[in-house]
Amino acid sequence: MSVFKKNYSQIYDVLYRNKNYFNEFNFIDRIIKKFNKNSKTILELGCGTGSYTKFFLKKYNVTAVDLSSAMLELAKKKIKNKKVKFLKKNILNYKDKKKKYDIIGTFFDVVSYFKNNKEFDKFLFLSNYNLNKNGLIIFDFWNKEGVLNLKPTKRIKHFETNKYNLIKITDPKWIKKKDIISVNTRVFKINKNYDKFETTEEVHKMRFYQLNKIKNQLKRHNFKFMGWYEIGRKKSVLNKCWSILVVAKKIK
Repeated sequence: MSVFKKNYSQIYDVLYRNKNYFNEFNFIDRIIKKFNKNSKTILELGCGTGSYTKFFLKKYNVTAVDLSSAMLELAKKKIKNKKVKFLKKNILNYKDKKKKYDIIGTFFDVVSYFKNNKEFDKFLFLSNYNLNKNGLIIFDFWNKEGVLNLKPTKRIKHFETNKYNLIKITDPKWIKKKDIISVNTRVFKINKNYDKFETTEEVHKMRFYQLNKIKNQLKRHNFKFMGWYEIGRKKSVLNKCWSILVVAKKIK
């Protein structure tokens, strides 16, 4: 089953409206300034509806790539700025032969959608190709130590807009041999007049990674590991973090 189809994309921003993209951007921006303060360009891979993109545009020129036509359509409606270039591409195939970037950013656990280590290796290989020397790669992912400790649980959430109500049910299933959690998502959309009812279903297979293995793969692709973070926190304990952000610098 494909993900981020039209129906799901149209309600995506409502489902994640409580996510503080602005604070997360500021946190990431401070990391960029710490390790590569003269950065001017960002290649954002897996930009979705542009919720991070609109903040990065305040300080950087952005090329934003995503495979979902529905998500990109929403991003383009949200952001009308000449400093951004939106591209419908598979991030595991994208090579920019015309320019290199100071930063490659892949956020909201996009890396956890990769099916296997081969795809992750390809992501690192292409990131090295697309980066300037001493450029940074910044990405977050589901952290194995945290996932095993905190454990996935079934969740039900309610959301309300002026026109409709949403009920989101997520039911995770372990695929432990492959370090994957299959997140079965069902969203019920109910019109405020109760005269229309829609159901949207998606299955998101999310991989979780061990930090030490990430470090080894970064090294093989000529990146220097600079550190890991839990977004929004100065100090964190690895096995208490479901998702972590990693920063690495291209050394050759």
